[in-house]
Amino acid sequence: MSSSVTIKQQHKLLFITAAGGALEFYDFTLFMLFASHIRSAFFPEAGLVTGLSGVMLLFFAGYLARPLGGLVFSYFGDRFGRRNQFLITLSLMSCSTLAIGLIPDYGSIGPAAVIMVMISRILQGASVGGEIPGSVVYLAEWLPYRCRGRYISIIITAITSGNLAGSLTGYILTLSLSESQISEWGWRLPFILGFALGMVLLLARRQMQETPPFLDLVQANGVLQNPFLTLMKQQPFRVVQGICLASVPACMVSFFLYAPVWLGQHLKWSAASSFSLSTLAFLTICSQVPFYGWLSDQIGRKRLNMTGALLLLPGLWLFSQIISSEAAPYTSLILLLITTIPLSMVLASYETIIVELYPTTTRFTGLGLSHNIGFTIFGGLFPLTAEYLIEGGCIMAPLILAGGCAILNSLAAYQLPFNMKPVAQP
Repeated sequence: MSSSVTIKQQHKLLFITAAGGALEFYDFTLFMLFASHIRSAFFPEAGLVTGLSGVMLLFFAGYLARPLGGLVFSYFGDRFGRRNQFLITLSLMSCSTLAIGLIPDYGSIGPAAVIMVMISRILQGASVGGEIPGSVVYLAEWLPYRCRGRYISIIITAITSGNLAGSLTGYILTLSLSESQISEWGWRLPFILGFALGMVLLLARRQMQETPPFLDLVQANGVLQNPFLTLMKQQPFRVVQGICLASVPACMVSFFLYAPVWLGQHLKWSAASSFSLSTLAFLTICSQVPFYGWLSDQIGRKRLNMTGALLLLPGLWLFSQIISSEAAPYTSLILLLITTIPLSMVLASYETIIVELYPTTTRFTGLGLSHNIGFTIFGGLFPLTAEYLIEGGCIMAPLILAGGCAILNSLAAYQLPFNMKPVAQP
């Protein structure tokens, strides 16, 4: 069965997949962006450091659930098809996000509030674990190799725009409401909005069809009974390689989400300046990633990815030299524009590389494991590790951790074939 589709159909598929990724990450990342207000609502009796650590643990619970959710949804995706997973993950994310926005605070129901938030975060994480790999696999299997980098990079842009939307929402709230209003009820509004948007998108997703490569696999009786075991036996190095390739995207997304907490609580920036840095970072990334996705189709994924990871190192070093100077925050915002260039190169290419590491039979499972384990280790642990190191006196810990991930990403990209082609072209 041919996967050839018209330009109009490609654009429709792109919208459905990209919009879901944007909404999922809008919902998922609100938690970190409003960490200080969530601390006040659910850890009111704890000190600043202890309360923030509690929020970081809840944040990490969402990341910890991502590999499990990714494994479950990936298994069903490789066994029974890609389409149905989209409906389930979006419904799960929308409902769990609404729950966080409606859960009474600690003063009303005590420790039960924290437990309910943790359950909601775990459900959010499980949803993201299936949504993002599912979006990439679904779109990749409808597209020819020659334009896959460009289109998948737009999904990454959409995901980043979800982060941008969350950060921008926080910035607007700081301008529209007082600090006390945001802490009392204002922080809940973006979560409720996320649920409403999810229900609208769910109606559009019901029209989706199964991908041609998977239908071909079904007709040929090639569907594996246990894609996970096959993957672990035949392609374990590719999984490790994929995890390392996800290290920079994972840690840098967490870095910019954590930035308002780091800059506001530890470097004493104003709330507006802290949110403006995150907002500007995500905005500049969104403007660059599609171009670099197109470029990856022209010059190759490996060359672009490795170049970006290596160039990120001097950018992070320069950032560390100026972030706490008297010229901050304004000079830091200018330097940030330079730092996002190499980061955008990595973001535009890493997901396409990972999806092309695997054949159709294990593609969903392979991408799901690589992506979600990478984001759990390097993204979910990032704020908690940074807080621990900062408490120990290393105020620049976030930048040091990001630099370590850039080195790891470079080593993984170096092991790729120079002119990489997909294992099995859909």
